[in-house]
Amino acid sequence: MTVTPQELGSRIRRSRKLAVLTLREVSEQLAKNYDMLLTHTSLGRIERGEQKPNLGVLAALAQTYDSCIPRWFGLNSGPEHPQEVARTIVSAQRMLNSMYDDHPD
Repeated sequence: MTVTPQELGSRIRRSRKLAVLTLREVSEQLAKNYDMLLTHTSLGRIERGEQKPNLGVLAALAQTYDSCIPRWFGLNSGPEHPQEVARTIVSAQRMLNSMYDDHPD
């Protein structure tokens, strides 16, 4: 299954809204909890599919939203075994790379 940057962003936005957080609140939480400096503007670009997030950002957002990265990529629920986790991360990274390579700004 191929996910476009816009679909990924929409799924991330949906998770944020379910967590009842604003972009500014998320930016503040990422700075406080993960020492990650992402502005609310950058987060908005990610949600619109205009900016490529790295896996660290996706992991922090998933944790903040109590969500799951594989779900954002249309994969089944998260894996339980370490080897499956590794395969899922590699798959997510490949999908992330290919979706942004195929859709330049």
